[in-house]
Amino acid sequence: MPQRFTEDVVVVTGASGLIGSACVAGFLDEGARVVAIDLEDRLALGGALSGIPAETFDTDRLLFVRTDLAEEKQITAAFAVGEERFGPASVLVNNAAVYGRKAYLELNEGDLERVYHVNVFAPILCGRRAAEAMIANGIEGRIVNLSSTSSQQSDPHSVGYDSSKGAIDAATRAMAVALGQFGIRVNAVGPGEMIKSQEVDNLREPTLLSEFEKRRIPIGRVATPQEVSDAILFLSSSDSRGISGTIIWVDGGTLGTWTTPMDED
Repeated sequence: MPQRFTEDVVVVTGASGLIGSACVAGFLDEGARVVAIDLEDRLALGGALSGIPAETFDTDRLLFVRTDLAEEKQITAAFAVGEERFGPASVLVNNAAVYGRKAYLELNEGDLERVYHVNVFAPILCGRRAAEAMIANGIEGRIVNLSSTSSQQSDPHSVGYDSSKGAIDAATRAMAVALGQFGIRVNAVGPGEMIKSQEVDNLREPTLLSEFEKRRIPIGRVATPQEVSDAILFLSSSDSRGISGTIIWVDGGTLGTWTTPMDED
């Protein structure tokens, strides 16, 4: 196992989820000190869904900070707690997100506030807070945002979520431009279909696809959390030192296809 992050302090938001727990495990495996941020400490549960042993998270190089990312004061406090324990972050992974499906004609202001506070405002505010400390301490940091193929293709019940991920795509490019002068790189990873959907109990084998998915995903399998995490760790490492303002799609080729459901799907 390479040890690319032995000198790094990494902040991961949405740490208890499927992708978040895989990121935390990946960074820990490669020597990082990790500040895990989420509403509830369920790292072991999230990791178990993709086969990560619970003991992975039993280390003094991991600090969990309970945080509501919808509140800027809590974001500021969470970073302060992490800095007191490990020092300023050199890597930030903006993974936290809320989903929620609702028909567009039923969507209201409260629905949008719920999604945008966590999916858009929080990554931008976390990025700013991390960047302030990076600049003050002369750290050439890395920020990785989580996009989604939903920013590029939509369905009638996901206007709030899909548009929030489109905002993340734009924010990633804008943040890269704003922070490049300080040696800080900003990129994004955009997962497609995975072994488990958000808010749905549908854990499955990567190759277990619907007929629609078979036409839509050229490589014939969905992504695992570790595959998404691998892309995030790549963008967080010196291996990607020439890359900024870019989105890596972990979608099995989905965005290169054009297909619609058949009546029997």
